[in-house]
Amino acid sequence: MTDEHWRRAFAKYARSAHRPSFGRGGPLQLAEVVRGCAEKDPDRFCDLALTLDGDACAIYLDSIMTSVSAHITPDRWAALVTHADRVAGSHVAHTVCRVLQSMPSLFAPALERVLSRYVTAPDPQQDPTEPESGTSDDLLTAGMNSTRGQAALTLAALHPHAGHQDFLVEHTVRLAEDPLLAVRTCAAEAVSTLIGIAADTALNAADRLLDHPNTAIHNATTTQRLLTQALLQSPDRFAPHLKRALDAQGITAELAGQTWAVAHLNCWSLPDIPCTPHELSTSARRGAAAVLSQHPDRSVFLVDLFNDSDEETRTNASQALRYVFSLPTEQATDLIRAFMDSSAFSTNSEHLSFALHEHTGILPAVAIDVCERILRVGSNEIGDIRHRRAAEVHYLVSIVLRLYRQSPAPLRQRCLDLIDALSLSGAHGLLTALDAER
Repeated sequence: MTDEHWRRAFAKYARSAHRPSFGRGGPLQLAEVVRGCAEKDPDRFCDLALTLDGDACAIYLDSIMTSVSAHITPDRWAALVTHADRVAGSHVAHTVCRVLQSMPSLFAPALERVLSRYVTAPDPQQDPTEPESGTSDDLLTAGMNSTRGQAALTLAALHPHAGHQDFLVEHTVRLAEDPLLAVRTCAAEAVSTLIGIAADTALNAADRLLDHPNTAIHNATTTQRLLTQALLQSPDRFAPHLKRALDAQGITAELAGQTWAVAHLNCWSLPDIPCTPHELSTSARRGAAAVLSQHPDRSVFLVDLFNDSDEETRTNASQALRYVFSLPTEQATDLIRAFMDSSAFSTNSEHLSFALHEHTGILPAVAIDVCERILRVGSNEIGDIRHRRAAEVHYLVSIVLRLYRQSPAPLRQRCLDLIDALSLSGAHGLLTALDAER
C-alpha cells in the first residue's frame, strides 16, 4: 500500500465515524495491521505519521509511536510525539507515557513541554467513590487510568536517568500536592525514586503527599512503599503518618500494619508507635502477621499471633510454617510444636503439611506427631472433597510413607496406625501410593 492508500484507510476507518458491524473490521483491527507494518518499516511510517492530522487518527498515531520507538532516534521520536500532541492532544497521552516508562532513554528536551501539558491536564476530575473502602489497587488503578497519573509514573521512570533533573523535580513536587488521591498514589512512585537522588527535596514532597486530610492516601501499595522509605530516612518526622494510618480502618490499616512489621523487623525506633502487635487494631494485626510470617527467624510475635482472636490474623501468621525448615532444627521444632498447640492449627495445618512434604532431608521426629494431630482434628473431612482437608491428604500420605521408610520399628508401627486411619477416613490417593510402594 502507498502512503495515500494508508491515509484513505485511516479516513475510512476513523474511530468517530466508524459504525461497527458483525464480522467486519474497524479502527482497532486496522491499528493492529499498522503496528505490524510500522515495526518492519519504521522510517516510512514515522514519515507517514507526521502527515496525519485530526484526532480521528489518534489510534493510528498510537500504533505508530509504539512500534517505531525502538527503531528511531530520540530526536525523531520526540518530533513524532510533538506532532501527535499537536493534532490529537490528550488522546495520545497514555501511549506517550507508557513508551517513555518502558524506554526512558527516548526522553529529549523537546518533550518537556508535552509532559508539562500532561502534568497539568484536567484528567482526572475526581477520585473513585469511597476510596477508603476499596482494595489497595482501586486508587492506584484510577490514577494509572488518568493523564496526570500516567505523567507521574513517567516521572518516576525518568528520575534515575541523568539530565533534566530540575524539570523532573519541579513536576514531581507539583503532582505530590495534587488534590486527588488517585494522582498522589501515582506521584508516590516518583517521590520514592527521587529519595535516592535528592533526599531532602523528596522527603519534603513525601511529607506533603502523605499529609492529605483523607487517610485513604495510605490505601495504595505505592504510598505504603513511600512511607517505608521515608521512615528509614527520617523516623521521627514520618512516624505520625504511620500512626495515622494504623488508626484508620480496613485495607488502609492493614497496609500500615505491614509497614509497622517492616519497622519492627529492622529495629527502627519510632516514637509513639505500638511496640507489639496486640496494641494494633485487628486490621493492622492482619497486615503485620502477613509480613512477620515471611521472616520466622526474626519475629518473636509469631506464637502470640497463632493464638490471636482474629481468624484472618491467625491464617496470615500460619504462613510462617511454609518457611519453618529455613530455621535451625531446634528452633524449627519449637515453632512447629507451638503451632500444633495453637488456635491456628485446626484450620491452617496445610501450611505445615506442605512444608513437611517439600522438605528434602530426613523428616524430623515431630512430623509423625503432626500427622497424628491432623488426623485427630480433621478425620471426618479428609475423605470429603467438599472440604479443603481433602486436598491436604496428598501431603499427608507422602509424609507418612516417607516416615515409614526412614523410621525404626516403634515409629513404623505408628505409621501403620496412621495408614489405617487414613484408609478408614477414605483418603484419596492412598491406595495408589501404597501400590507404588510395593
